[in-house]
Amino acid sequence: EPTRDGYTFTGWNTVANGTGTSYTGGNTYTLPNSGTDTLYAQWQINTVGLTYDPQGGSGQPGDQSGDAASDVTVSSTEPTRDGYTFTGWNTVANGTGTSYTGGNTYTLPNSGTDTLYAQWTPVASSETPGTTIPTENTIPTETTVPSGSVGLVYDAQGGTGAPGDETGGASSDVTVSSTEPTREGYTFVGWNTEPDGSGTTYTAEDILTLPLTGVTRLYAMWKPVTDTDTSTQTTDPGSSGTGQQLPSTGTSNTTELFILAAAIGALLALMLRRRTT
Repeated sequence: EPTRDGYTFTGWNTVANGTGTSYTGGNTYTLPNSGTDTLYAQWQINTVGLTYDPQGGSGQPGDQSGDAASDVTVSSTEPTRDGYTFTGWNTVANGTGTSYTGGNTYTLPNSGTDTLYAQWTPVASSETPGTTIPTENTIPTETTVPSGSVGLVYDAQGGTGAPGDETGGASSDVTVSSTEPTREGYTFVGWNTEPDGSGTTYTAEDILTLPLTGVTRLYAMWKPVTDTDTSTQTTDPGSSGTGQQLPSTGTSNTTELFILAAAIGALLALMLRRRTT
């Protein structure tokens, strides 16, 4: 049987447009008395399709169909997925193929069904309030992810005890480690895709989508420990040193002067009496 892209062979006919006598393989054909007869291949165009894979989402468009190699319009219906933003369609699940968006023209295959895969970007979490980024320059963490592989690396940014590196398939989802690094004088408040905290924030058990190639780095975010304790010094009243002294009222000095004056007066009166006698 002959082959033709986009078509299925249905047999032979003595007339090109199929209005003559039909023959299939194994049939008997009587040759002419002279010359050459011709049998013409008959073809049925294939009906093919396009399907949409939401890759974890829901609400994807319905399947589309048409003639082989014909053009269809990509649906403008967008699926949804909790925690992610839909960014379009791609002919390859990990996004390395041809990208399409709603309204684009798509050429159907010659046979079978093509699939467009939804592409997703994680929704950025709000930044952690009060986060302080270390001021010293930190050397990027060495990675144990093999060359050519896709992975996730944790950078403790001056701390210790960061989780180990993780590897996975391109655009696959991994769970952020619950292991928390430590740093003297700081409290760990989470991870961020940027060293200065301006990227996407992640905490333990969040889902992170790995890149198509290379590694994604999560940087530890630190908040300085604030010492709110205040030392209070107390001194007993009347003791020496730095304790406060009660102010003098002057009563004790006045009494002593009065007694002294009375004594002097009595002495003078006695002396005067002796002179007169």
